[in-house]
Amino acid sequence: MILDAPLRRSTIVTFPDGAVCGEGQVLFAVLAADRPGYAYVVTDRTPMHPVSFLWPDQPADTGHIAAPDGDIYPVVNVLTGAVRDRDGTLLLGDAAAVLKRSGDAWHAVAVHIIRCEGSRRPEALLGRTVALHADPERRHRLSVHHTAVHLSALALNRTTAGCWTKPPPATDAFGQPDFDRCALTSAAISLSGSADTYRMGKSLRKKGIDRDRVLAGLDGIREAVNATVDEWLRHPAAVTLDPREGPLDARRCWTCDLPPGRAVMPCGGTHVRHLGQLGRVVISLEAEEDGFVMRTSAGH
Repeated sequence: MILDAPLRRSTIVTFPDGAVCGEGQVLFAVLAADRPGYAYVVTDRTPMHPVSFLWPDQPADTGHIAAPDGDIYPVVNVLTGAVRDRDGTLLLGDAAAVLKRSGDAWHAVAVHIIRCEGSRRPEALLGRTVALHADPERRHRLSVHHTAVHLSALALNRTTAGCWTKPPPATDAFGQPDFDRCALTSAAISLSGSADTYRMGKSLRKKGIDRDRVLAGLDGIREAVNATVDEWLRHPAAVTLDPREGPLDARRCWTCDLPPGRAVMPCGGTHVRHLGQLGRVVISLEAEEDGFVMRTSAGH
C-alpha cells in the first residue's frame, strides 16, 4: 500500500529499554481504505514494537492509544512503514518490503493500526499528544521467548562446531562457526515459544557443513544445547538492547555477558532485562528434509 503522509523522519522508539507506555504527538492519522473500521496512526515517538518488514520474526505489540479527551483507541497491530523524506510517500506491507532496508532517502516509521468505532474520526487526533500503552503481558511473553532463542542459537553454534569440514563462512560473537546465521531460513516467535527452521542444502554443504553428521546426531545435539543453556542460566546476566532510545531505523545490538564471554548480535526485537526472568528453557529439534526445526520455549 502507498499513502501520502506529512512525514520526513523515523519514529523515535523506546521499547529497546523496556518501555511499555509513553506519550507521542500524532503526525499522521487516516482511515484505512483496505481495513473498514480501522485507521493508520503515526506518532513522533512510541513505546510500541512494530513488526519488521525485513525480518518479521517477532509479532508487534498490541495495546491502546488514549486521547486527551479520554477516548480509547485499541491498537490491534503495529507495522513498520517506509517513508520517503523528499515527499512523504509512505509504503506499507509488500510495498515496503521490496525496499529490503530503510536508510538513504527512506526512513522507518511505526504505523499503529487502531480500531475506530462509531462516529469517531482519526483525523481528530492530528497534532494532539496522546498516551500510548503496550500490553505488558504480551510484551513480556514475547520478550522472554526472544531472549531464549538467542541463547539456544548460540548454544546450537557451539554444539555443531565439529560438523564443519571447512572454515565456516561466518562466525558468531564467541568465534564459533555461525550455524544459525548460515543455515537459518525462517524464524517465528509467538506467545508460547519460537520455531527456527534450518536447511543444509547443496550450497551450504559445499561450504563445509556435514549435513548427514548433523542429522544423525540430532538427539545428542539437542541434549548438548539444552545442557549449555541450563549452564548459562545459572548466571542471571543482564540483557541490554542498544541504543535504548532512538530512531526506529537505527541499528540495534543485543548484548549479554555469558560464561564464554560477551555475546553481541544485531537485533530489532524486545527482550527481558536479565536471564533470571526466563525461568527454565526447553529446546527440541525435529528433523525435516535437508534440515530440522528448533523449537524453544521458556518460562517453565
